[in-house]
Amino acid sequence: MKIDIKKIKFNITAIILITFLMAGCDTYDETEFLDYTLTPSKTTSLPKASITPNRTKTVIILTATPEGTATIPPTMVLENNATAEMIADKYEFLGQNPADNTVVSPGSLITITWSIKNSGTVGWTADYSIRYFSGVEGKKNSYLFTEIIAVDRTLNISANLTAPTIAGTYTTWWKLTNAKNQNFGDLDFTFTVSN
Repeated sequence: MKIDIKKIKFNITAIILITFLMAGCDTYDETEFLDYTLTPSKTTSLPKASITPNRTKTVIILTATPEGTATIPPTMVLENNATAEMIADKYEFLGQNPADNTVVSPGSLITITWSIKNSGTVGWTADYSIRYFSGVEGKKNSYLFTEIIAVDRTLNISANLTAPTIAGTYTTWWKLTNAKNQNFGDLDFTFTVSN
């Protein structure tokens, strides 16, 4: 009996190719689809969108015109846990004082000032804040914005904390939070305590 090497190579190659193709296929998942209702009215409103965390979704938001017809604006891509409402809240980190890796004395008072720019599409009101999240705790758990920050304007916001009494490297981590208590950014400071 003669073995046909060409047929065996062809069959193995075909099996490997089919396996790779099948591995690349995605199964049906109803969470891949967004659920929203569009009700035509004379006012324009955004429908609610449900987003699966840690996945990138392309969302087409339909807006109603006074005549009751739907228009399709440019597509918006939402990432991770973002919702259409949160897209308006964005920031650009400009700097901080003191800089990361600053050396401080045990038990000393530290005032960290972050400089951020409102790069979103709505102004930040006095209901916005930074909230303590993790690491070395501040003197307070949150600090409200002290003024209204229009789009493209800069805010300097500070948090006070006391350095630990044990030598080492520490971090304090804060969340930028909008008026609806939704987090939209992170601020942190890493420092070293040394005698």
